[in-house]
Amino acid sequence: MRTRVVVLLFSLLNTLVYGSELAKFPPRRTESYTLVCPPEDTEYNTDEDYAGAAHSLSKFSKGGLGTTLVEKLRDESAEFYQDVVDYLIMFQCDLGEASQRCVPENSSDAAKDWEGNCVVSSDYICPVSSCERISNCYWKPARGGQPREKRFGDKEYDQAEDALFNWQDRESYIGSILQFAVPGIAAGFSFLFLWSIYFLGRLCCCCMWNSCDQCNYCSPVPRREGYNICWEIRFPVSLYFACLVGIAFTGSLAYIGNEDISDACTNTFHYARALVEDSQSFLSRARIPLVNIDDIAEDAAADAGKIFDDTDYVHETADEIGDAFVNFGVVHQQGILLSDSQQEYNDAVIKFQDEIDPIVIDIQSMLDTLENDLYINVEDIKSALSSAIDQIDSYQNETRTWRDDIDDAEEIENANRAIRQGAVLSLFAFSLLLVTLGLIGVIYSKNSNDSFMLYFLNVAWMFCALLGTLAFLLGAVFLCLNVFWHDACEMSDIATADFEPFLGESAADGANACFDGTNLAVAYNVTDQIDFQEKLDEGLAEIEDVNIAAEFEKVTAPLIDLQVMIEDITTSALDLLNDATSINHQFCPFNDTYTKNSILEPWNENTGKISTTWILNSTGKYGDYARIGVENSTEYMTRIYSVAGICVGPSCCLGNDCATIAIEDSCNGGVDCNYPCGNVGEEIGHGHADYLEGDLIEKKMTADLGVKCPDGYSCPTEGFQSMGHSLTLYDLITTYGINVTATKDDLVNLTETKVGEAMDEIEDFLCNMDVSFVGKRYNQVEKEFCETMFGGFSQISGALWAIALLLEISAVLASILSVRLRGVSEDEADDYYGGVKSLRRADLYG
Repeated sequence: MRTRVVVLLFSLLNTLVYGSELAKFPPRRTESYTLVCPPEDTEYNTDEDYAGAAHSLSKFSKGGLGTTLVEKLRDESAEFYQDVVDYLIMFQCDLGEASQRCVPENSSDAAKDWEGNCVVSSDYICPVSSCERISNCYWKPARGGQPREKRFGDKEYDQAEDALFNWQDRESYIGSILQFAVPGIAAGFSFLFLWSIYFLGRLCCCCMWNSCDQCNYCSPVPRREGYNICWEIRFPVSLYFACLVGIAFTGSLAYIGNEDISDACTNTFHYARALVEDSQSFLSRARIPLVNIDDIAEDAAADAGKIFDDTDYVHETADEIGDAFVNFGVVHQQGILLSDSQQEYNDAVIKFQDEIDPIVIDIQSMLDTLENDLYINVEDIKSALSSAIDQIDSYQNETRTWRDDIDDAEEIENANRAIRQGAVLSLFAFSLLLVTLGLIGVIYSKNSNDSFMLYFLNVAWMFCALLGTLAFLLGAVFLCLNVFWHDACEMSDIATADFEPFLGESAADGANACFDGTNLAVAYNVTDQIDFQEKLDEGLAEIEDVNIAAEFEKVTAPLIDLQVMIEDITTSALDLLNDATSINHQFCPFNDTYTKNSILEPWNENTGKISTTWILNSTGKYGDYARIGVENSTEYMTRIYSVAGICVGPSCCLGNDCATIAIEDSCNGGVDCNYPCGNVGEEIGHGHADYLEGDLIEKKMTADLGVKCPDGYSCPTEGFQSMGHSLTLYDLITTYGINVTATKDDLVNLTETKVGEAMDEIEDFLCNMDVSFVGKRYNQVEKEFCETMFGGFSQISGALWAIALLLEISAVLASILSVRLRGVSEDEADDYYGGVKSLRRADLYG
């Protein structure tokens, strides 16, 4: 029954996993997974109201002592039982089939990894379109990249049958059991042989007792000198009575042992029935969420479609932002160097990778789950669910049949309990009757030498001798059965510790789950085959409490810092330029300062100023601060700050005047004209040109960065747009953050849609895949079978050995007393009857 329930559970999970396109490879756990289920009241049979069957004499049961004695007699190590189990695996192994290492890759016996690829061992490669087979009685599990190991050596398989069933070898398993029969068989046949000799000798002595003195030892005639009334009459009578009491006691032990067996049967039927009820509850609990999921699957898929629709931007924009960072860095490499902002640029890139990429991955994973695991596969899911529901209904009907079978078996067992009790107690009852008859003969022998009741002693010793032999033989058989029973219980513990050697690694996952508390859905990897709920829950756990705006601020903050650094490109250039235009030196009497707003049109800064305080080198006159014609800013700055020289000799000119220029007068020509401010004026012109170049770099970087947009520029620049970026880097990131936040909110609110309902139902289904009740019921049945029932059987076995010895003792005592209590001695004959020769044999026999 327990095996049929486990098969039922495997079949149900097989339908859910293999019954649809969701199962592209056999499920197999490769990593630990913990399914967290909410606490709830179980619907399984808890046996709270069942105290267990117990008869009125159970407190006198010695089953525990019996099992302890059997354990001490057997006294084998755990290694011994492991060896026996190993030989049993080898014996039932079909080497012709099991030793085939490779199977077709589409076979359910193919060993595959998590991705559905064949496991490849390091010592052998299977032919094309075939895989290593999963573990069986010949092969251990295949491990990728490691040599494949055989479970046992080839020679051991050849030795398995002899190691188990060669009864002539005491080292074999069956031989180690049969040796426990030797004492009982030897004692039984030895007593039978001795009693046969004694009976034949006594029969002969009955004919020759009067002529052969040697026949006195076994003749029916009492000793001539009589018997000591205390030691030779009353003591054996007392021993005989003690044997009668002992036989009654052993009979009561056998009765109690039989009642223990009856109680164990009652409890076993109860737990078997409870197992069926638990299975029915399991199926009912599993069916409800499957039906609910089937009802809402299409609506859940539609809701999922609404959520992931138009969300391609999640990965596309993330990729675009990555490209935008790269392109910005390439295009504006000079500006980054000029602004010394490489660190800020790198920080922005790293922050996006470290802070945003994980969020994007989680969100994209959830969107992919909604699309691929639910929306696209909705028909496959409904097909698998429908098939599973049909199988559950079929199994429900089958469990009802199991319940009827258990009831029928219990009814038969109850009807046959009287027969079993009679079979167990018949030997004890008949033995008690025989010894009681002998005791009646003893009682009526007093002063009744011709009492017919004395023949009861002869009947008692003859039949007690035969029954004693039979009891020894039965005791030998029962002891062997006891030892085998004990071994079966020991080996069952080994089997249930790990089913892999018996069932193979795939089926063993489910079987072990029944005993180690692993959820069956986890054992068979259903959590990853149909559990989009678990994937969505993991994603929600990652993003639910994440402040996406704050995470994006971690990226935009370095961009803002980068903008500040970019503005330093012209700031430093302007500072150098202002240092020169406000130098206010004797020869360079400049006292002008400019701002970023005025430096591009410096004449506006000098509005209100009429003329320079220095003579221009270009004109030989004081300069006009007003713009001349259409001169540009660089031409203006070069003109204004080109200062005339100082005459240091006789040959100087100022304009066209070369005659009146004295030493230390201003000049702009002649060999003796020195220009102490000439370099300053040139540097101002060059500095202004550099400023304009830096200003262009700054504004283009600012326009593409997008923290702010400079006047007169399109943001981003046409060059940046030509690279495929319609938005600035800053706007691309901030817009992406806004969209991701909205998508995240949609996903967080997922639980309020039909998808959320489906997630709850799947969680309910997975949590209902707890099959620990099978292990619980097995332990209960095992306890009844290996403790109570085994104890009762051991008690009966011990009673058989005890009654065998008591019957032989009773036979010996009855034989002795049949002579000592019968007739008169020769001395009594001489005294009271005139000599023994005058008596008939009947007088002496009584």
